Amino acid sequence: LQNFSVSELARLRRDDYLGVVRSVMLILGILFVQFGSSYLQILLLMRLSQRAMRDLRRDLFAHTLSLEVSFYDRNPVGRLVNRVTNDVEKLNELFSSVLVTLFQDLLLMAGITAVMFLTSPRMALLFSASFPLLALLTVLFRLNVRNAYRLIRTRISELNSFLNETISGIRIVQIFAREAANLAGFRRVNRSVYDAHLRQLYVVAVFHPLIAFMRWFTIAVIIYFGARGIVQDWASFGLLVMFIAYAERFFHPIQDLSQKFDIMQSANAAGEKILSLLRAPATKEDGRGGAPESRVESAARFQGRIRFEDVRFSYTGKEEVLRGLNLEVARGEMVAFVGPSGAGKSTLVKLLPRFYDVSGGRITFDGVDIRKATFKSLRDQIGIVPQDTI
Repeated sequence: LQNFSVSELARLRRDDYLGVVRSVMLILGILFVQFGSSYLQILLLMRLSQRAMRDLRRDLFAHTLSLEVSFYDRNPVGRLVNRVTNDVEKLNELFSSVLVTLFQDLLLMAGITAVMFLTSPRMALLFSASFPLLALLTVLFRLNVRNAYRLIRTRISELNSFLNETISGIRIVQIFAREAANLAGFRRVNRSVYDAHLRQLYVVAVFHPLIAFMRWFTIAVIIYFGARGIVQDWASFGLLVMFIAYAERFFHPIQDLSQKFDIMQSANAAGEKILSLLRAPATKEDGRGGAPESRVESAARFQGRIRFEDVRFSYTGKEEVLRGLNLEVARGEMVAFVGPSGAGKSTLVKLLPRFYDVSGGRITFDGVDIRKATFKSLRDQIGIVPQDTI
């Protein structure tokens, strides 16, 4: 080669130079395609996720409107608000931070593994020896962090409920000088949220460094056995460099997924809470006390005669608030219920529009059992003036 001039060498290597230019142009073209594809992927998936969250919030709100009044007796308002806002936002975070790149990362890892096995099965087997340990670490982490996130979502719901009740009843708190007591209660709930987050952080603090350790351990194994392969003439220096680069590239998505895995588990816990709300039974037209053979239909216009016939009622199914109540109210008659707190005055009024169904006996309008009328036709004919400002 020393006998050739630079121009002669250039002519001899002309095809090689053109090959390099073609390769560079091909790589640039692929990068442009990757850019355009990633842009479209993110745009389409984010638009899909926003539509899904919009529809989910709408469906959740529509479902809460259809739930029985007794459901709200068991579930604080703050908890339900948390379901429609914070828990839905956690699902949105799953879409925007994880699912946008998840399939791309999985395809990249599968492609790297396939190229490794096609290039050098022996080196690829050495590289894939770490896969079982990675799978075991992932399963252990998933089990521990899922429980931690369930606890976090529960504690946050309790915090929101306490905050909502305190602010809604701030006048009562101040009238009875309960500021110090409520602050102490808030500190307890706030501390439980803090402890739940610390539990989750301990799990994450162990898992992430283990993934980093597995990355460098795998690269060290490749370097050791690759160097031996070069000496024993079954591997080349270029092959070793390629496998090191591929191992680096392979672990990038894993490291990324390990950091996003906590988002996935948080969204999973939030999804469980949302599903528990969606599975709550909506009001049924026949009611709990309605006879199965009763046909529910729109009620005729009431003439105004109301009868309580041996009415029994209990909120919990144990202690009865009303025990065998019999009462008749004629059209045009004005009736006032007077008695101590807890005697059942409000309960009696709530039974008329079927906010609750009687445990025994029946209530009739003009001789017709109110359980045979649809909720809408019944409540359209009842005017209630509550003391609540809402």
